[in-house]
Amino acid sequence: MIILGISAYDENSSACLVINGKLMCALEEARVRRSAGWAGLPVEAVKACLAYCHFDLKDVDLIAVGRDPHANMRLKVATLRGEKITLGLLKDRLGFGTRLGDIKKDLCAALERDPGAVKARVRYVEHHKAHLAGAYLVSPHDSAVCVSLDGFGDYVSGMRASGVDNKIYERDRCYYPHSLGMFYAAMAQFLGFGAWGGEGRLMELSRTGRPEFETELRQLIKPSPDGFYRVDESYFAHGPEAAAMFWRDRAPALPRLFSARLEGLIGKPREANEPLEQRHADIAASTQAVFEEIFFHVLNSAYEKFRNDKLCLSGGCARNALAVGKIYEKTRFREVYVPPAPHAGGTAIGAAYWIWNQAKGYRRSYQLENPYIGPHYDDSYVEALLKSRGMSYGKVGEKEMYETVAGTLAGGGRVGWFQGRSPWGAWPLGGRCLLSDPRIPVSRELEGGGAAVMAEKAGEWFDTVHPSPFMAKALLVRSARRDQVPGLPGGDLPRVQTVTWEFNHRFYALLEAFDRRVGVPMLVSAPLLSGEPLPVTPEQALECFESSGAALLAINNFLVTPLKDKR
Repeated sequence: MIILGISAYDENSSACLVINGKLMCALEEARVRRSAGWAGLPVEAVKACLAYCHFDLKDVDLIAVGRDPHANMRLKVATLRGEKITLGLLKDRLGFGTRLGDIKKDLCAALERDPGAVKARVRYVEHHKAHLAGAYLVSPHDSAVCVSLDGFGDYVSGMRASGVDNKIYERDRCYYPHSLGMFYAAMAQFLGFGAWGGEGRLMELSRTGRPEFETELRQLIKPSPDGFYRVDESYFAHGPEAAAMFWRDRAPALPRLFSARLEGLIGKPREANEPLEQRHADIAASTQAVFEEIFFHVLNSAYEKFRNDKLCLSGGCARNALAVGKIYEKTRFREVYVPPAPHAGGTAIGAAYWIWNQAKGYRRSYQLENPYIGPHYDDSYVEALLKSRGMSYGKVGEKEMYETVAGTLAGGGRVGWFQGRSPWGAWPLGGRCLLSDPRIPVSRELEGGGAAVMAEKAGEWFDTVHPSPFMAKALLVRSARRDQVPGLPGGDLPRVQTVTWEFNHRFYALLEAFDRRVGVPMLVSAPLLSGEPLPVTPEQALECFESSGAALLAINNFLVTPLKDKR
């Protein structure tokens, strides 16, 4: 059975292909289109997944969608009835349901296929159920507490469940407008980080501040006896208008989420072009503190309720590396699985496995431990491209590549690294990255990255005994080691990827070669070009390389140097 999983008309639209229970390919639309985000139909991602697996849309048996326009319909109608509805909002809501209902027809049109020749039936999976499935059903656990927290999807902002064998049993949920994710998104807007997607910048800014506004911000959202949270709606623009995502330059955006009352509580919001001041950092630190208080309230109450020390966590809130990195310290969970893409894009995988395991009843046989599940390009393709572009390059053996790249890095140069299949998720994970020496103070271009370290040596450098293969956690550098690695993004608390030979032998061998040279088993790993999506194709990699200032690009078995006239 071939299942095409889709996340559409939401942030991080994406597609995946699951064949007889095995995840064969997954890709985010924004990465193909070189966009900051994509909230439409993931047409190019669908094309890429089908092409990589040598299938056609006509071969697909089921299309699984990580949203359900019919879910929670009574709440949606009640919310709309209780507010003043504009014509624009009514069109938006009706249009959203129509778009989801027309997915098969729209895919057929985009791929130029006759709808009558496409046999696939469309199955809808409620948003948070898809989140839970995208964590638990592909995890290594045979039972677990399952938690999903985000802004909202299908009018739900949080869901908790028990995972047992190949089934997920929902236990409780929290409805919009009460939302931990929207609290954080509203504060990101307040700090001038854009209409959508500024949460990561808020989290990074929080590292430099003090929680001076924590008491004030606790008025916005509070833990509730049911194990979730309640917001004070007077501080938010929380009506149906705030639930209407719109598009700006083909990227998702949200209306203003906070009300004028918040300004009266903590002062004037920052404009996007204003310089960042200590007050802004303090607001960010206070936001992070309140977020973590609620986050751990939800997790701890889930543990007390379900009494299982295994946790599968998903939803946009699971992208908060500072909070995720403290789970072992702040809770009684001892085995934690966060998928490589816990955001809305991951619901493509979750929807496919909800259908395969939950609805169809097939036993679980696949674990998403290897994040390298995107397209791959062979040497002949890459070399033909390098020749056509007139690039200066040489083909080398693996050992020579590792030693040359390690030497360049140890000498202070940066290296672009494009190897193997494209990684799934937001982070380069040793597949599509700009590498540098962590002994050299970090530059602005590398601030969005983290540390990639040999897994068996991670405990010597970081305060952890747990793996972090997908860079989901921020971990504390051991005090005795801090002076040795002043170049880690995030300072003493960087995002960390633990690298194993099993899942990325090339990147592991490079770390090993660098360790032999300088006695440090890690590298700074950042996106190949700051502010840009991770490249999927070699063409995109060359474009990023030429603007990155890197001394070398290691792409497949080739070492590429910048053209002299572009230096």
